[in-house]
Amino acid sequence: QEPIISYELHEGYNLISYIGLDNISIEEAIPNEFSEYITSISGEGMASIYSPELQQWLGNLNELDFGSGYWIETNTPINFYWNAERINTNFIIKKQY
Repeated sequence: QEPIISYELHEGYNLISYIGLDNISIEEAIPNEFSEYITSISGEGMASIYSPELQQWLGNLNELDFGSGYWIETNTPINFYWNAERINTNFIIKKQY
């Protein structure tokens, strides 16, 4: 399934909104192909880092909330999108003409 919205993330910290379903785990929200590039996610008073050795997220940020902003840290520039199977389609996308 094609991503609805993609984000061009630069190396380092990027602030983006989460458009997926509420209370979805980080593992479900982020496609597996990005696990080696995303090193941490931070929200309001919560954060998690990805451990390549354990192949899991560690920290107190476990689930993402629709409409909230998160700081995504990457170790390289990537064209990122949320897992299309977990997208909340009950929002309006303003199309640019």
